[in-house]
Amino acid sequence: PHVQELNTQSRNDQAQSYFKQAEALEVAAKRTKFAPRKKKETQREALELYKMAVSLGMTEAQAKVQELEKDLG
Repeated sequence: PHVQELNTQSRNDQAQSYFKQAEALEVAAKRTKFAPRKKKETQREALELYKMAVSLGMTEAQAKVQELEKDLG
Protein backbone atom coordinates (compact mmCIF):
# COMPACT_ATOMS: atom_id res chain seq x y z
CA PRO A 1 0.00 0.00 0.00
CA HIS A 2 2.86 2.40 0.70
CA VAL A 3 4.13 2.31 -2.90
CA GLN A 4 0.58 2.85 -4.12
CA GLU A 5 0.23 5.96 -1.94
CA LEU A 6 3.50 7.34 -3.28
CA ASN A 7 2.35 6.64 -6.81
CA THR A 8 -0.93 8.45 -6.20
CA GLN A 9 0.88 11.40 -4.62
CA SER A 10 3.26 11.56 -7.55
CA ARG A 11 0.35 11.62 -10.02
CA ASN A 12 -1.37 14.35 -7.99
CA ASP A 13 1.82 16.42 -7.90
CA GLN A 14 2.28 16.02 -11.65
CA ALA A 15 -1.35 16.95 -12.33
CA GLN A 16 -0.97 20.01 -10.10
CA SER A 17 2.19 20.99 -11.98
CA TYR A 18 0.46 20.72 -15.37
CA PHE A 19 -2.48 22.72 -14.05
CA LYS A 20 -0.27 25.55 -12.76
CA GLN A 21 1.70 25.68 -16.02
CA ALA A 22 -1.54 25.81 -18.00
CA GLU A 23 -2.86 28.64 -15.82
CA ALA A 24 0.34 30.62 -16.41
CA LEU A 25 0.00 30.09 -20.16
CA GLU A 26 -3.63 31.24 -20.04
CA VAL A 27 -2.57 34.45 -18.28
CA ALA A 28 0.11 34.99 -20.92
CA ALA A 29 -2.45 34.39 -23.68
CA LYS A 30 -4.83 36.94 -22.17
CA ARG A 31 -2.04 39.52 -22.15
CA THR A 32 -1.26 38.84 -25.82
CA LYS A 33 -3.65 41.34 -27.37
CA PHE A 34 -2.04 42.23 -30.67
CA ALA A 35 -0.83 38.84 -31.86
CA PRO A 36 -3.90 36.65 -32.37
CA ARG A 37 -1.93 33.69 -33.76
CA LYS A 38 0.46 33.71 -30.80
CA LYS A 39 -2.52 33.95 -28.43
CA LYS A 40 -4.21 30.88 -29.99
CA GLU A 41 -0.92 28.98 -29.92
CA THR A 42 -0.49 29.73 -26.21
CA GLN A 43 -4.10 28.76 -25.50
CA ARG A 44 -3.54 25.44 -27.31
CA GLU A 45 -0.48 24.75 -25.17
CA ALA A 46 -2.55 25.48 -22.04
CA LEU A 47 -5.30 23.18 -23.33
CA GLU A 48 -2.84 20.29 -23.76
CA LEU A 49 -1.51 20.79 -20.22
CA TYR A 50 -5.04 20.88 -18.79
CA LYS A 51 -5.82 17.65 -20.69
CA MET A 52 -2.75 15.99 -19.17
CA ALA A 53 -3.89 17.13 -15.72
CA VAL A 54 -7.33 15.60 -16.39
CA SER A 55 -5.72 12.35 -17.53
CA LEU A 56 -3.90 12.19 -14.19
CA GLY A 57 -7.21 12.49 -12.36
CA MET A 58 -7.53 16.24 -11.73
CA THR A 59 -11.23 16.73 -12.33
CA GLU A 60 -11.20 20.52 -11.85
CA ALA A 61 -9.07 20.84 -15.00
CA GLN A 62 -11.99 19.47 -17.06
CA ALA A 63 -13.87 22.79 -16.89
CA LYS A 64 -10.77 24.58 -18.18
CA VAL A 65 -10.50 22.08 -21.04
CA GLN A 66 -14.13 22.72 -22.04
CA GLU A 67 -13.71 26.49 -21.74
CA LEU A 68 -10.59 26.56 -23.92
CA GLU A 69 -12.03 24.15 -26.49
CA LYS A 70 -15.01 26.51 -26.81
CA ASP A 71 -12.73 29.56 -27.15
CA LEU A 72 -10.55 27.87 -29.74
CA GLY A 73 -13.54 26.65 -31.73
